[in-house]
Amino acid sequence: NTLFQELHRRHVYKAGVAYLVVAWLIMQVLSLMADAFELPDDLLPFSILVIVLCFPVWLAISWFYDLTEDGIVRTRNLDENEESVSTKSVNLNKVIITSLSITVILLIMNTFRMKAENKKLTTAGDLTKSEAIVIPEFKNSVAILPFTDLSPEQDQDLFAKAIGEEIRERLNQIPDLRVVFSSGNDPAISDQKIDHFLEGSVRLSRNVFRITVRIIDGTDGSDKWSRTYEPEFEDILFAEAEIARHIAEVLEVTMLVEDVKLRKIDPEAYVYYRKANQALSKYSKTGTLEADSLIQLSLAIDDSYSPAWTTFSRVVFKKTYHYFFLEPAIGYEQGTQAAWKAIELDEDNAMAYSWLSHFECQNKEADLSEQYLRTASDLSPNYPDILFQAAKFTLTTNRLEAAKEYLDKAILLDPANRTALYYRGFLHWSQGDLVNAEKDFLKAYRLDLPDDLKNYEMAMLQRDMGNYDEALQWAENEENQYLCELLHCSIYYAMGKKTESNQLLNLLKSYSIEELRDSYIDAVQEHYYELACLYAYMGDRENAFSYLDKAFDHLVIWPDRLFTNPDFNGLKNDRRWDQLLIRLGTELGYNFIQE
Repeated sequence: NTLFQELHRRHVYKAGVAYLVVAWLIMQVLSLMADAFELPDDLLPFSILVIVLCFPVWLAISWFYDLTEDGIVRTRNLDENEESVSTKSVNLNKVIITSLSITVILLIMNTFRMKAENKKLTTAGDLTKSEAIVIPEFKNSVAILPFTDLSPEQDQDLFAKAIGEEIRERLNQIPDLRVVFSSGNDPAISDQKIDHFLEGSVRLSRNVFRITVRIIDGTDGSDKWSRTYEPEFEDILFAEAEIARHIAEVLEVTMLVEDVKLRKIDPEAYVYYRKANQALSKYSKTGTLEADSLIQLSLAIDDSYSPAWTTFSRVVFKKTYHYFFLEPAIGYEQGTQAAWKAIELDEDNAMAYSWLSHFECQNKEADLSEQYLRTASDLSPNYPDILFQAAKFTLTTNRLEAAKEYLDKAILLDPANRTALYYRGFLHWSQGDLVNAEKDFLKAYRLDLPDDLKNYEMAMLQRDMGNYDEALQWAENEENQYLCELLHCSIYYAMGKKTESNQLLNLLKSYSIEELRDSYIDAVQEHYYELACLYAYMGDRENAFSYLDKAFDHLVIWPDRLFTNPDFNGLKNDRRWDQLLIRLGTELGYNFIQE
């Protein structure tokens, strides 16, 4: 009893309570500072350890010393007057009450701050909670097979493909008709139930087309309808509209809109327009530059053709955000002006609205991007390219499952859509489904995906599958020195060859800005992104987050790369990952949902 009475007299109990209250206040302040100044993750655990170790020391000090108005003095003996004891008690009460008051104020302020931030992000991100596109049930289906070139010189394949594609675009305006564009030998088509097949042939002679179209019953292979059209070149748009209207009548479906504003075309301008689209399909820097020259030649001859302006908008987007030939502000202005020109010429141009959505998404205008995407969907509800844009939109907002559903529908309508296959492969990969990721990548590669993408992605995928010999073989196929070294660095690390991996890592970090610009990497920001991927895969979180911070401007342009890259999976349970998402969400006005 004497000991406990002495502890009470010397206010050791109360000193302990004061210590804990002050420690709590310190932890609250450190927690706020850690979020605001991005302090290291181990700061809070270290602080807790120091506080725990110092607690016994504080209790010992409180036994021997008093806290008085004159400062810290040695505790008086029992026979001395109790005035100092009372003073010590009052001072400790002041410390406890003051600390508790400050802590409560900080807690209230932090609560209101978090509510305000959540409200801001939720309001800006409400669009991510709703479906971007509503997909109807299909009442009928038709697969459009490639049209055959029957010209004597077999040199009109460009027009054969173009007529088939443009008939598909018109049929895509029918909401309850599933239109599948087939390459003719797609395994995915043979495995599906298709009600009808559409095939045709094209012959151009003396500026007059001879187009034969036939509908085949998908159940028994019998001919259901056929017809031949012989329009002059300048009247090809009228012929395509008439063909689409007749097909809709045979299939007993209704067109959603009247069709494009029909007009005669300039044959030379139309050829340049079709060749520009063909060049864009190469998915390469040289193809984009070639398309740029061709579409400008087309517009110089005839600047009143709406689809040509849409193609020009697409070219500008790729020049700006894929290959960095244009500054974002300049590219945004040129690209949106081209899209609006296309809409001015044809208010039902769904793809022009789709490209407006692309530009506004990059311009951090989420509401506008969704608005234009919905308009495009209303005009052409089953168009694979618009479905792919919806997938990109949901990827950008970190809604991976919704993105996969859109990609599944886009591939259902266009089994040869290599870009959709490529992105779906990434989604499978990021979710650990390596077998289906490999299947989608290989399908995309058979559809002429660029070699630089083939080598890089397959080397990394085979690395994750543990097929190191195959991974190295894909890496050896990479002609670009920078990417080749990058791939080998990652694969060697996976194989346990840490010395070789570290040597290549140091070599990669030593690249100068000039060397990076001369290499495949078009922006130094992308170099930082690649280093962040390497460090994340190696488990070095400090350097991974450091380089992600340096690559932030790149992530603002391509946030989906943050969510679909499986190398980052090991970072997602780190507090700094949430901070990165909040920072990115504040920049883009999105509410990033972690699924």
